[in-house]
Amino acid sequence: MTKDTIHIPSNRKWQRHFKAKGFIPFMHDRLQSYALGGMNQYDENPFNFAIRPNEENLLAQYFFEFVEEFPYDITIEVTNNCNLNCVFCARQKMSREKGFMSMDLYKNIIDEIASKRPFSYVHLYGIGEPTIDPDIIERIVYAIQKGVTNLIIFTNGKNLLENDFYKKLADTGIGTIGIDVDAFTSDTYGRIRVGGSFDRLIAGITALNEYITENKLNTRVELAYQVYDAVNQAEFSQFQEWALEHDYEYKIVAMHQWAGLREDIECQDSHRSHERQTPCSALWSSFMILWNGDVAVCFQDANGCELMGNVANDAIETVWRGKAKEKRKAHVKGTFTGLCKNCKEYLYNNLPPCNSSVYPEDLTDD
Repeated sequence: MTKDTIHIPSNRKWQRHFKAKGFIPFMHDRLQSYALGGMNQYDENPFNFAIRPNEENLLAQYFFEFVEEFPYDITIEVTNNCNLNCVFCARQKMSREKGFMSMDLYKNIIDEIASKRPFSYVHLYGIGEPTIDPDIIERIVYAIQKGVTNLIIFTNGKNLLENDFYKKLADTGIGTIGIDVDAFTSDTYGRIRVGGSFDRLIAGITALNEYITENKLNTRVELAYQVYDAVNQAEFSQFQEWALEHDYEYKIVAMHQWAGLREDIECQDSHRSHERQTPCSALWSSFMILWNGDVAVCFQDANGCELMGNVANDAIETVWRGKAKEKRKAHVKGTFTGLCKNCKEYLYNNLPPCNSSVYPEDLTDD
């Protein structure tokens, strides 16, 4: 497998997305994908209709106007603690304080989302392992009861089999459970995800999928394979064959450097020079709330080096229309400072060029 093959479509089944999310979140997910030009692809066109070039521009324009009012894609880092020591993780060099988000802060965040945009895409993870949070089940249930149902949790899978945790997780009714795999032999898995067990991971994935099927739950499971050159590349075909055999959904994740925090990791395009001409999609798709309420510039800002505000003090909407908007405006006008100056993550998306008329006027005006 060559580096370029990380761009192959995933085998996501749109029917499962539709069932897990509901109509409105599903259609906004599709809208976001059109506008931000990401790799969020399905096994086939969701409704088998063509999008004309001029319609793509209109769809993108609508998305940027829609999301300017309130973030659609929100990440809530319930903790930055972890039960593994993965070799490519930001935590290897992360220096910020570790902790768990208070339940009061979490509920305030969910309450605002529920009141302003309940179908927002909400990720319950961050630079840590969410399943070690003793309140994670309560958090999921609270969000769903409030009407925030477009939820996804991503886990390393280590705790799935502990006291049948996979059953408790699926029984919450959460929309998507993502699981990192990243290898397909015990030796490689052990070298990458230090402290984990490949055999227990596979057993946990199997048990979770069987439980969901047997109980006819709407929750979908998505596996992720992060390509680490010369380490796990050769095993991707084995993983893919196994996933297809069992009809498991999966996506390919490009190795990244956490906005320069892990420059010791060689990843795609890390040594190429580019004349930058586009903003980064992360400013529209990564409202990153750290466990203490700080809002990082994006998910790549693992150390919280460039903060947009703090939702323990201000509303999400206030932060989004304040410093976060200033950052979006700078990108649209072709100004890349702070962490964005040397970050390569924008290369994995295909946004309209800087100063495009697709972006709202208040982002392009002087």
